Amino acid sequence: MPLTPFHFGPTGLLGLPFRRHLDLAVFFLANVVIDVEPLLLLVLPFNWPLHGFVHSYLIGGIAGGLWGWHAWRLRTYFERFQAFAKIPYQPNRRRMVVSGIAGAWTHVFVDSFMHADMRPFWPARGNPLLHLLTNREIYLVCVFCTILLALWYLRYFLRYAHKRRRRF
Repeated sequence: MPLTPFHFGPTGLLGLPFRRHLDLAVFFLANVVIDVEPLLLLVLPFNWPLHGFVHSYLIGGIAGGLWGWHAWRLRTYFERFQAFAKIPYQPNRRRMVVSGIAGAWTHVFVDSFMHADMRPFWPARGNPLLHLLTNREIYLVCVFCTILLALWYLRYFLRYAHKRRRRF
């Protein structure tokens, strides 16, 4: 699922219980970082699997950690966006690195059910999660998770807005 929002629903629901310990912007965007690999392989003339090394827990975790480390430079943009979204935000480099790794791992996990060219436990061969769900079931789960995440955020946003109104 290169660069699609399908990952955001399951990733968001997996990250929601840990939101106090994660940088949600870095966590979500780690999904996009992981899909840079297939995007490049679609454009460049390399002859290896679309979901190659970065779509493994080892290399994906390293890529996510590097993303989190470098995301520190973007923290002012994250602060502005999260202020707009009414989400409290206190950037912390360690939290950003952990969030990048966790976001990358959730991306690898979701993709493991669908892509035959993946080796999530690289250097080990194979993909034990492949086809445990059909593609249709995966898409339905992703859409359902996105709806649940949107409902949670709407509830959070309305509660936050209600509390602000009462203070004035």
